[in-house]
Amino acid sequence: MAGILLPDGTRCYSGITCRRHGAYNAAQLNNTVSSLQLTKATPRVRALPPIIVPKADLQEPMNESWGNVSSYVDYEYDGYYCDGCYGCETGDDYCRGSVYEGLRITSVSSHAMLAMMMSARSDASITTELLDYAEEVGLNDPANYEIYGVPDYYGQTVQVDLNESVVDSLKEWIYREPNAEDRNGILGYIRSKGVETTGLSPLEAIKKELNLENKGKVNPYVDKATKVSVKLMDINKITVPNPQHYERVEPLAPVPAIPSKDFLGVLIKQGESYILVDGYHRLKDAKNNNKRKGHYIILS
Repeated sequence: MAGILLPDGTRCYSGITCRRHGAYNAAQLNNTVSSLQLTKATPRVRALPPIIVPKADLQEPMNESWGNVSSYVDYEYDGYYCDGCYGCETGDDYCRGSVYEGLRITSVSSHAMLAMMMSARSDASITTELLDYAEEVGLNDPANYEIYGVPDYYGQTVQVDLNESVVDSLKEWIYREPNAEDRNGILGYIRSKGVETTGLSPLEAIKKELNLENKGKVNPYVDKATKVSVKLMDINKITVPNPQHYERVEPLAPVPAIPSKDFLGVLIKQGESYILVDGYHRLKDAKNNNKRKGHYIILS
């Protein structure tokens, strides 16, 4: 029994009935007990309320190559022919060897391109302001595209790539909105934790949230990260840098306050290792429930 430490440096083991301290210290003792109870009842970290925003009409533009391009670019070519394949040589099968020669883009439909890239919910989502901005950064310039043929079952089909700098500029347009949505669901996850994401990329947003959650303490590996991604991880391959903290925490299942991807936490990738930065409670819950895998935000 440790007793209660009093202002004069002594300890009381009998409470307010102690003969040594008497009624004089009763108020002091009551205040000390109340303070201890309050400290125990108050959560160590108070969660921020989630930021509720309307569903976005547009999503972060895709970086992928696109096929079936006829709906948003006009192109021409010098030839499409076969220089020899089984079908042509034997006549027993279709031609499967035709290739394009001299493929080139002649014009771009900015509206159709944006609607496809940003998964527009309606034509009205592509505003005049967005169209003007997109053309200002070069979306309608054929020089910003690469067009080429890719093998298919019945000869080549057309594929198109857009210059990454144009895609990045279009992402900046999306990120300026308070309800911006990225393809990995990171921005929605950050807002579910009560942190605004207006004007922030997913990488900037996760750095901001971790900084706030840790009361301004900067993890140098987080601070130096230049990339963010999402990966379904084998949780047994995650390195826990603070095992003492892991042993102390209570297991808590992830319960998103608003619809968002059910992330188990944040990891730093160093070489082939994945080191836990955030999500000790959730990792412990996952292991206690014999879960083998979970989605994590990866910084590198």
